[in-house]
Amino acid sequence: MKTIFTLTITALGALTLRTTACDLCSCELPLLQLQNRPGCHVSAREQYTSFATLRQDGARISDPAGQFLHSSNTQLILGYDFTESFGVQFHAPFISRSFRRAESGRIETGHVSGLGDLSLLAHWTLLAVERGDFRFTARIATGLKLPTGDSSRLAEEGNESEREGTLSSIHGHDLALGTGSVDALLGADAHLDWRRLFLQAGLQYTVRGLGSHDFDTADDLT
Repeated sequence: MKTIFTLTITALGALTLRTTACDLCSCELPLLQLQNRPGCHVSAREQYTSFATLRQDGARISDPAGQFLHSSNTQLILGYDFTESFGVQFHAPFISRSFRRAESGRIETGHVSGLGDLSLLAHWTLLAVERGDFRFTARIATGLKLPTGDSSRLAEEGNESEREGTLSSIHGHDLALGTGSVDALLGADAHLDWRRLFLQAGLQYTVRGLGSHDFDTADDLT
């Protein structure tokens, strides 16, 4: 049995405060190896996002409250390839967020952390071509995301709709650790390498169910 360990670190900085859904849905396929072999693989992925600039219609606006959202999403991925063309993998994300926001006329600073939504994926290799220094592989994947992350902060969304004049740019769905829904995951990726040149591309679509507190998160294309 061959064990492969990979570590990938991604840093994303200084973006707008409104879009953090990617923290909940990232379920990457394992990196394609130069020689795919049956056996287990273990990998860890870290995504850190810092939202500290407030924008409206693309233009930066004043933020007297100094609002921010710093989010870390650490994923442990355990997988097993039964053959060179078929395998399964399990994603366990741990999410940690610190924030400062204007809420109900006061400044709130806090921290939330815990287990996110677990995912189980199966992937198949549809095409594998290897000729000398040239190699091309294409795969498809499907799976489920389970509502294991704490989604209680989604209840804030209903309360916010009843308040007027709130200046907060960080809401309940930004701080929730899960969606509270069972989601279907569909994906595909391809890898090409030739001598010292390589190219990898991937596509993932998430079909989301109705979440906790009747909060409906949009389907997601990555």
